[in-house]
Amino acid sequence: MDFNWAAGEEHVYVIGTEEGGIAYSSEYLATYPGHTMATYAARWNRLHPKVLLSASADWTLRVWDARRPGPAGPVLSFDLGDAVGDAAWAPYSSTVMAAVTDDGRAHVFDLAASRLAPLCSQKVTRSGRPTKLAFNQKYPVVLVGDSKGNVTCLKLSPNLRRSSAAAPVAGAGGGAVAGAGVGAAAAGAGAAAAARSKFEAAEQQRLDAVLEVAMKGRAGGGGGAGGSRGGHVA
Repeated sequence: MDFNWAAGEEHVYVIGTEEGGIAYSSEYLATYPGHTMATYAARWNRLHPKVLLSASADWTLRVWDARRPGPAGPVLSFDLGDAVGDAAWAPYSSTVMAAVTDDGRAHVFDLAASRLAPLCSQKVTRSGRPTKLAFNQKYPVVLVGDSKGNVTCLKLSPNLRRSSAAAPVAGAGGGAVAGAGVGAAAAGAGAAAAARSKFEAAEQQRLDAVLEVAMKGRAGGGGGAGGSRGGHVA
């Protein structure tokens, strides 16, 4: 089971359940059926407050749009060939996500590059089963924890780090040079907030464009086209 609050929302959260459902709650309760076995992870996108990622023992990784009713099903679904123990969104791009599976592999996706398969799928643990995954908040690094108590550090290749623009660094512009006045500090903080807001808006539009194409593909009976670029973790 998993629990995750939506970014910037005080009353919106999701819960992954042992039965495979995803419970969504704000002022009302909704359930997203779709997984047939336990849901191990449910994660809101860090840059888009209406998009959700889920990972399950049924071998699937799924992307949901909370603006659509639960019975409508996921927008995207990936069969990774083994139980998906954990998943996460990248902090620097709305379309980059990663997951780990019980066969010891890490899978990294960029939905803007391919909606059909991960850009990278690589063995990262030799004996332990991967149980947790996390993106570094600042550097292009992913950490994977396994059932043996080991933590593996993975560095993403350049094509797995791209976003619509350079992500503003948290706190950038918020401090003042020694001797500068309070007004200068406030102006710097305001500029940083404006840059962050612009970046998030661009990332939300980028992910919305991906989801729109995916939905058109579903409506037309196809899976949607998506090119694949090679990538790796080291």
